Amino acid sequence: MSEKLSKKELKALQFKAKSDPKAKEKLESYAALQQAKLDAALAATEEAESQKRKAEEEEASKPKKKRKTRRGKKGRGQSQQGFKATLFIGNIPKSCSEDEVREHFKSAEPFNLRMRLEKGFCFLELNAQGDGELDKKEIHRRTEICMLLHHTKLGNRQINVELSAGGGGNSDTRREKIQKKNEEMEKKRKKRIRKENEKKGLVDTKEKSDDKESGSLESDAMNGMNPERAALLSVSK
Repeated sequence: MSEKLSKKELKALQFKAKSDPKAKEKLESYAALQQAKLDAALAATEEAESQKRKAEEEEASKPKKKRKTRRGKKGRGQSQQGFKATLFIGNIPKSCSEDEVREHFKSAEPFNLRMRLEKGFCFLELNAQGDGELDKKEIHRRTEICMLLHHTKLGNRQINVELSAGGGGNSDTRREKIQKKNEEMEKKRKKRIRKENEKKGLVDTKEKSDDKESGSLESDAMNGMNPERAALLSVSK
């Protein structure tokens, strides 16, 4: 008897086996067959679990491979380079030299310059190569020094100093990131200038100075950035 009996058939066979020797023999044979199937299934399950445990033990005993990174052979990533800040310097006179730009921002040294003077702008990088192991706090301090030079005179022009979001592209997210960063730095710059004016006894001229700065910012800004910066992003799109 190879086929499996239904509950109804099994119950009938059990009842018949009470009085019929052949039915009893058939019931015992059926029970033995079902037990053999159950034992085989349990053995297969135990074998599968044993193989799984063996594979896990072999995997655990293997030496772990070092994780590769895209940031360098040592795999230290950003922690190796330290914090980095990039500023956009716009409206620079085309006749201006790199030495003159460095002299203007010498209070924030050391830094690297990526010059685009033929287009009237450059990028100032803090904590780039050759800048040493400067921590985040120090870079932030130097960034504020640079932002204080926003709207100062370089040659015969009033330059723009803005914090760059880093990377490339012209997405809405990038524009919002640039705008938010520059708004925060502009507030800090105004607050610092106001405190310096108060120390020098120039409190009465504070409001006039703020109004003048506000008008200049509105004329130089477009979606939170100066015209040179906006034009650069439009070209790179």
